[in-house]
Amino acid sequence: MIYRTEKIDDSLYVITEVNSVHMYLIIGKDRAVLFDTAYGYGDVKAEIAKITDREVMPVLSHGHVDHGTGVFRFDEAWLNMKDMDLLKQQDSYEMKNKMLEYRLHKLPELENEIDQKEYYRGNIDHVIFHDLKEGDLIDLGDRVLKVIDLPGHTYGSIGLFDEKYGRLFTGDPITKHNIWNQMTFPDFVPPLRTLMDTYKKAYAIQGLKEIYPAHNEFPCDRSLLLQLQEMIRDLLMNYKNDSEIETAIGRCFRHDYQGRQLLYTQELLNEALTNGVEG
Repeated sequence: MIYRTEKIDDSLYVITEVNSVHMYLIIGKDRAVLFDTAYGYGDVKAEIAKITDREVMPVLSHGHVDHGTGVFRFDEAWLNMKDMDLLKQQDSYEMKNKMLEYRLHKLPELENEIDQKEYYRGNIDHVIFHDLKEGDLIDLGDRVLKVIDLPGHTYGSIGLFDEKYGRLFTGDPITKHNIWNQMTFPDFVPPLRTLMDTYKKAYAIQGLKEIYPAHNEFPCDRSLLLQLQEMIRDLLMNYKNDSEIETAIGRCFRHDYQGRQLLYTQELLNEALTNGVEG
């Protein structure tokens, strides 16, 4: 099954693609936001139509393949334009093929469910993109979502804060899942001090009650932000015990700290050891 949908309440549904990526359908009185569009293995618009007939605004948390390439099913989308070049790089046959092979290796039963011709044929060339940045507001009619810059996983990572419910939707930088920061540094991954600043910034959000990440467990308590700060500090002290592993996008190192994991390159670590991670 490509999609699994869970209702949190009348204002929030979680649509999970291939048992991996959570997309959040945030429904207001006048319109809805789809936070992330995943890989695009299935027709997410058809899934949304089962839930609401409101106009849907797709917003991308960042430009990685598992969050943004599914946007080809829409005519318009919103993201922080700092990640536009990254999204274009990820929307290639090579990357999409690599990630589909990775997914089918984990879930071979999906091979007969995914329309692979449609998936490979789809691309983002026709999509009109709009910029979102810190402080921008998205009015749903009965409440407003505030855009929060959350760089660190990528330069253009953003979150959406629903003050009415105290919910922060975060994409990848804030999660109990392993955080993949092993892309090319510094081209596509900021220094670790940027990620540390993001954790401190998010923890200081007034009224924050729940965190909704793009992978694994949801919602998460705000105490996760303290744990992730400690993970980075621990990395700088205990990296020599870290193992080198193979991932779908190449080899990297993995740091484990109290159930949290950060994947990183030697270049990223070297910069942090030289310049520190605390502002």
